[in-house]
Amino acid sequence: MTTIDPIELLERAAKSGSDIWESCVSAGIEAKGMLEEGRWTIGDLAVLVGKRYTANLIGEFANAINYEVASVREYRRVSRFWWEKSRRLELLERQQLHYSHFQDAMRLKDPQKAAAFLHECADKEWTVERARVELSKKLGKPVPPPKLLDGLEVCIMSIHKSRIELDVLGMDLEAKEALVNAWAQGKPVRVQIHALPDDGETGEKR
Repeated sequence: MTTIDPIELLERAAKSGSDIWESCVSAGIEAKGMLEEGRWTIGDLAVLVGKRYTANLIGEFANAINYEVASVREYRRVSRFWWEKSRRLELLERQQLHYSHFQDAMRLKDPQKAAAFLHECADKEWTVERARVELSKKLGKPVPPPKLLDGLEVCIMSIHKSRIELDVLGMDLEAKEALVNAWAQGKPVRVQIHALPDDGETGEKR
């Protein structure tokens, strides 16, 4: 049995002139708890509301599903750009990609070029932050220096004059490679260290 996408059914109904408002609102309310998939659903529904009625009703639709209007408008913008379903579904099968990847790739303006960039992101397993850096390079925009150890915890192992030995906890391979490259090229790095509060259970400081 062939399963038809509910969005596709609503789109057919909208094209035939049927009233889809209540169905869109019900589906939107249900989608609120679906994390990333829910953003796509809400965006698709907002697109259909705009097509069937008027874009001026997007705010009313957001209020009807009790969702922030600005977020619904943004989800609609993303869904409109990625409306070609076969291309979108192919990309959504790449588990390395997150919703933010799709949002950022829209800076390329062309869906085909954006899709090619997302496949590259997935193939090279780029994080959202790394993908933004590569996208800025592609667009000829200035690239800020990468945050090599952002948010990671370190233990101070030893201090001798101006040399401090640190043990970094939870450093991923990409950050480790970036640090090794900086060390190999003799590049200085900026480090910010903040003390963590006492651990309530062990009483130890990290």
